[in-house]
Amino acid sequence: IQELADYPKTAPVKVLFVKEAPEPHSKKIPLLPPMRKWTGEKWDKEKTEIRMATDGKNLFVFIKCFDKNPENLVTVNTEGGKNSPWSDDSIEFFLAKDRRTMDYVQHGCSASGVSRILIHESTDNQGGNKPRKRPEGYKDPEISGGRIPEGFEVVMTIPLSNIDIDEVEPGDGFLLQIVRNYRGQGPKSSGSVGLHLFPCAIYADKRRF
Repeated sequence: IQELADYPKTAPVKVLFVKEAPEPHSKKIPLLPPMRKWTGEKWDKEKTEIRMATDGKNLFVFIKCFDKNPENLVTVNTEGGKNSPWSDDSIEFFLAKDRRTMDYVQHGCSASGVSRILIHESTDNQGGNKPRKRPEGYKDPEISGGRIPEGFEVVMTIPLSNIDIDEVEPGDGFLLQIVRNYRGQGPKSSGSVGLHLFPCAIYADKRRF
């Protein structure tokens, strides 16, 4: 049994049901709670707006990352053929079916617009996970992102079948974790800050922290 860290988790969030894919960042989709440091501490320097909806088969994710100094966005880790979006100013979006599953999917998108997807298998090792090949029937999500005047944004359409869910109905649930890497994942002297939304922590246990 994994021992969870004693940091506060965000209350379960509700995902709006829609008949078709909504317009990105539509105000009709309610905002999720604000992000915090992974220890639960409030961080008000920048705002992050997160909205989600589903048609039962796909999850629509819209994230707007405000930045008072967008010229300082870190994108060097996805330039020149590099593909480490989580080391940039970026969003990481984790999904898992439920607490019994051993697999989860990590979707990363840099402020540059470069994205990458990894599938992990949870383990009892110190690292907490190991990569897995994409299973048969896996469907590539649609992920786009890039700079905007206010900072950067990320838009995702994720087939829920990738986490072994054929269709969700009202009242159903799944696990998610959202991370915003502010100024990348560099040393503390670089000003980097990791911001989290923990409706249900996927890998926030004492092996990791």
